[in-house]
Amino acid sequence: MKKLWTMALVFCALMISQMTFAQGGGMHNNQTPEQRAQQQTNKLTQELSLNADQQKSIYSANLKAAQDMQAAMQSGDRSQMKTIQQTRDASFKQTLTADQYKKYEQLKEQMKEKMKEHRQMQQPSGDGTPAN
Repeated sequence: MKKLWTMALVFCALMISQMTFAQGGGMHNNQTPEQRAQQQTNKLTQELSLNADQQKSIYSANLKAAQDMQAAMQSGDRSQMKTIQQTRDASFKQTLTADQYKKYEQLKEQMKEKMKEHRQMQQPSGDGTPAN
C-alpha cells in the first residue's frame, strides 16, 4: 500500500509540477489541465525531440491524464492515480521511439528521486524542525 501511495504521489508531482520546475516556474496548482498538459508536452518536446505528430499525440495523452487526475484528486480516489499513469505511459510507449521512451523512463526516475529527496527534507528531524 505504501508503494502504491508513493507511486501515486510521484505521479501527482509529475502531473502537476514535473515540467514547471525545470522551467523555473515552481508548482502552479491553479493551472488548468490544458495548461499542465501543454507545459508537460513542451518539456517532453524539448527533452525528447518530438516531431509534430508526436507532440499532438503526447499532448492528448497528457491532457487526458491531467483531466483524469484532477477528477481523481477532487473525488479523493487515489487508487485511480496508478491506472492513470499506466494508461498515459502506454500511450507514450505507442507514440515514442524506443530510444525516446527509454529517455522518458529515465526522466521519470530522476523526478522520482527528486521527490524522494524533497520528502526526506520535509520530514521532521525529531526535534520539531525539518531535516536539512
